[in-house]
Amino acid sequence: MKNVVTDPEKVTRILKTATEIFGQQGFIKSKTDQIANQAQVSKGLLFHYFGNKQALYLDAFKYAYHRIYDHMDSKKWQNAPGLAAMMTTAVKYELKLQFKFQLNTA
Repeated sequence: MKNVVTDPEKVTRILKTATEIFGQQGFIKSKTDQIANQAQVSKGLLFHYFGNKQALYLDAFKYAYHRIYDHMDSKKWQNAPGLAAMMTTAVKYELKLQFKFQLNTA
């Protein structure tokens, strides 16, 4: 994100919305108009905060990564007895995160 004065609540709304839309539609099909409308901000504010669509995408990716990483329990991965157990744990964990964070996976 550019070094500008921001409203943290609006930034969070934009990043949550961008994460959803980029996740559902991919980078190319996602429109900044749609992200701004759903986040209830102007398109001008979105570009003022993030500069361009690529920077918004990168920040949305970082936002999603940190949301998941902050809640990840690495002990479950380290203690898996083998690849099959690790994969089972991964699937269960993904399902748990989908319910917890209402992630949309398309």
